Amino acid sequence: MIYKLIYQDQDTAVTDLLQKGVLINTTDLQGNEVVSYSQSTHAVVHIGLIVDTPAVVEDMKVIKEATYLKGWHVDVMTDLEIEFDNAITPNNPKHVFA
Repeated sequence: MIYKLIYQDQDTAVTDLLQKGVLINTTDLQGNEVVSYSQSTHAVVHIGLIVDTPAVVEDMKVIKEATYLKGWHVDVMTDLEIEFDNAITPNNPKHVFA
């Protein structure tokens, strides 16, 4: 299954994906806690903020700041069927799985 999701921010995304079993907490060889894919997860791509309108720069000065679409965007590829209430269907996706 491929899911395109939108969250408030990256921390909210990671917390939700951990709760849904897409990501898991593990320990690396040095004993540090790390977040990893679960066995049924193939990929999690944090697209992050998506530029809506690019910045305008003239003579190396920003004339107009970039604007961004609302939210933190994440693509997930997993074998799990998960109910997401924040799934979206973008008209112009910024990322696709091959």
